Parts: sequence; C-alpha cells; structure tokens
Amino acid sequence: MKRNDIKIVAIIGSPRRGDSYCVIQVFESKLKAIEKAVKFDYIFLRDLKIDFCRGCMQCFKEGEEFCPEKEKTLKIRDKMLESDGAIFASPVYAHNVTALYKNFIDHFSYMFHRPRFFDKYAVVLATTGGAGLEIVLKYLESAKFWGFNVVGKIGVIGWKFKYLSDYRKDKEQEIEKNSREVGESD
Repeated sequence: MKRNDIKIVAIIGSPRRGDSYCVIQVFESKLKAIEKAVKFDYIFLRDLKIDFCRGCMQCFKEGEEFCPEKEKTLKIRDKMLESDGAIFASPVYAHNVTALYKNFIDHFSYMFHRPRFFDKYAVVLATTGGAGLEIVLKYLESAKFWGFNVVGKIGVIGWKFKYLSDYRKDKEQEIEKNSREVGESD
C-alpha cells in the first residue's frame, strides 16, 4: 500500500561521509522505488558539533529544554518527532559505536525514561572494515527503548560492499528487504 509523504530522518554517527552514508543512499533509492513520496532528511552528527554530555541531569530533572546543548539537541528531537521513521547509523569503531553516536545517545538518555516514539519505526545500520557488526547493531537497537519499532537492521562490511559483486548483490537484496519493511510499516 502506497502512502503519501513518508518522512525519514537518517542520523549518522560517522565522522565522514563514508560507508554508512553510501549504504543509506542505497536504502533510500530502494525505498523510493517502492514508495514514490519519500523524503529523507540527513543529520550528520559531526556537523552539529554537539559538546559532550556533561551529566548535569537537567534533561531528567527539568526537561530536555534545559539541556545546555538544547539549540542543537532539540533540532534533532524535533526532526525525529516530525518523521515517520528513522535510520540510526554508525560505523564500528573498536567494536562499538563512534564517539559522535555515543554522545548523541548520552544527550538523549532521558528518552529511556520518557519514551515517546511509539508511532514510529526505525532501521539500524552498522558498517565496518572487519568485525563488530553484531555488537554495534545490538547497541543501535536500543532505539526500541525510546519507543521506536525497530523493523530492520543492516550490517555491511564496507570493503566487501565496494569490491565484491556477489557480496554487494546479497547486501542490496537485504537492504531492499529492509526498505520493504519500512514501506509496509504503518
């Protein structure tokens, strides 16, 4: 069933526009082949230059509007609230998410206690040069504790995706399957 004006926000925790961005673009093209009216909004955490969470607890005690980084964090929150779904993406760094992505999670940790995305779906995406995909995908799935319905997860070994045609073909099929899950989500 086709819907009108699907809005997806892609939150990317990479310090560069590398494999994660490339795979999201493939996902976007696959989804647009299914759902014509799709709008992607890309948030590159590196561009926002959000200071590290200070642990001041203002977001817990008073509300997220009191965060010292609210000019930046509230924009991300609003983009998530305005969207139908989200893609949460991070490359693997030392068997974990990047510092950029971890800082994003730290700033939004109040959402674990006040989830509000129950009407939204998410796809999680991790890329790596070798190992650590499962660990990072599991961490990214913590979006479910914010209320997101995690409908898909994609793990890609970047160099194989670029240079091995059979691997790329298999991953593109997996990406298409995940895009169909989004296309069928309410």
